[in-house]
Amino acid sequence: MLTATTNLGSFTLPSAWFEITLKQFAALYEKRITDEEGKVSFNENDAAKSLVSDLNVYNQADASEIEYLLKEWLNTLGPMPDWLLEEAPYTIAGVRPPVEIGACTQLQVESAKMIVSDMIEEQNTVDYIVLAIPMIAIFLYPLITKKPLTDTDQIEEIIPIIEALPVTEGLPLAAFFLLNLHSLKRTMTLSFNVEYPKPSLKSRLMTKCRNWWSSRKWRRSAQ
Repeated sequence: MLTATTNLGSFTLPSAWFEITLKQFAALYEKRITDEEGKVSFNENDAAKSLVSDLNVYNQADASEIEYLLKEWLNTLGPMPDWLLEEAPYTIAGVRPPVEIGACTQLQVESAKMIVSDMIEEQNTVDYIVLAIPMIAIFLYPLITKKPLTDTDQIEEIIPIIEALPVTEGLPLAAFFLLNLHSLKRTMTLSFNVEYPKPSLKSRLMTKCRNWWSSRKWRRSAQ
């Protein structure tokens, strides 16, 4: 963590990507710059203002000092990782995330698909970074709380926990959930038996009558 001190006080900035939380990155991502090839970048001042611990002290510092600080800070932070190439964490928030979406409950999968559909309807695109916090909350809720998810409003209970996750763990996990959401594999834990209903006596008689009448009409027409 980078710590800067001025005559008004001090503030910190993350000096590594794992020190940035999902909540901080979500605020930063809203200010992203996307080029024609779809590559995302950030204005250095916007990045600092989204991640600084005390925005007031930062804003009141000498501009020349801040300009110098930003160059040093960005060199330390380095380029943004390609989150899609990062592996999903084995454990996160003290629990082991599901490795097979098909083993999650129907309500969890329906809820995740719903937020994806809502985003497509509103923005005509799907962005796992924007959906990361609610997506992770849906699938981790039963594991963190030890309670079943019976209503999507329940995830509000753990949103602060999800927002505090390191972005280096949260975004790869969100990408994993989204990529596997529509490729569910059977767990073979559900058994079922299909029984076709037997027709009632009335139905059988009606069927015989229709068949008899149809054959009678055919013989008449043949004559």
